[in-house]
Amino acid sequence: MSRIILVPYDGSEESKAALGYARGLADDERVVALVVVEPIPTRPDREDPSAPYERAFEDARDRLAEARELAGDAASVDAEFCYGHPLHEILGYVDRYVVEEVVMGRYGRDEAGELLLGNVAESVVRRSPVPVTVVGPEGSAGRPDPLETVLVPFDGSAPAREALEYALGRFPGAAVTALYADYPATGDGEVGPCGDGSTGFEDWYERVAAWHERADRDAESVLGLAEDVADGHGLEVETETEPGDPTRVVVDHAERTGVDHVVVGSHSREGVTRRLLGSVAAFVVRRSPASVTVVR
Repeated sequence: MSRIILVPYDGSEESKAALGYARGLADDERVVALVVVEPIPTRPDREDPSAPYERAFEDARDRLAEARELAGDAASVDAEFCYGHPLHEILGYVDRYVVEEVVMGRYGRDEAGELLLGNVAESVVRRSPVPVTVVGPEGSAGRPDPLETVLVPFDGSAPAREALEYALGRFPGAAVTALYADYPATGDGEVGPCGDGSTGFEDWYERVAAWHERADRDAESVLGLAEDVADGHGLEVETETEPGDPTRVVVDHAERTGVDHVVVGSHSREGVTRRLLGSVAAFVVRRSPASVTVVR
C-alpha cells in the first residue's frame, strides 16, 4: 500500500498553498487532496429538501476538479471527498490509511466564505498521530525549493529529538538549527518561595544566580544531544541558546532570521515541570512567519 501525504482541501488560497507544498514535499508518497462535505441541517418546511445536498456535492465536484487541475500532470496526486465534520474526517482518514503526514492551510473558509479551518488545523495538530505541517498562504511559492534553513526548538526531550530526526531526514540539504530556550522553570521551587522583600533578598539572589549557572551547563549538555543526533545522520546541526519563554523565543528567532521552516516536537520538559507543547506548538503554529511541522 502506498504511503500518503494528506491535504485537506477547501478551495481557499491556504489549501491551494498546502497542496503545492505537499507536492514539493513528496518523495515516493502519494498526495491526496481531501474535500470534506459538511453535514447539512434539514428543514421540514423546505420545498425541495434535496437542493442543499445537490449544491453541496456540486461544490465538492468543483473543488475536486480544481485540485486535479492544480496537480496538473502529476500522477502521484489524487483528489477524494468524504461527508462529515472536517476534524473527524481528517483524523478518520489518517486512521484508515497509511498516512505519513498531514499538510494543511493555517486557515480556510466555511460555506459563507468565512475563515474556519484555523480551529480545525489546531485541533488536527493536537490530535493527529502523524506529523502535521501547517502552511500559510505563501505555501511553496514563498520558500526556496529545496528548503535552505530549518529551525528546531530543542530541549533534549524525546519529542525534541524526534523533531530533529524528522528535520534532518526530511530536509537533508538544509541548514538545521537546534534552538535551546534558556528559561527558568518557575514552578519547580528551585528559586525559592515568594516574599515581601523585607528579608532574605541576598539569599534569594544567590539562588537565582546558582540557577542560571546550572542552566548554562544544562544548555551545553542539551545541545550536545542535538549534535549527537546529527552525527547519527552523518550531518551537522547548528546550535544556539537564547533566553526567554520558549513560545516567544521560537517565533522571534524565526522572524528575525527569516527561516524557511520550523519543526517542533509534540511536548517539552522544563526543569521538573512537564507541559504539553500544545501550548508552545499552538502558539508557534498561529504566529510563525514560516510554515510549521509538529512531530509526534
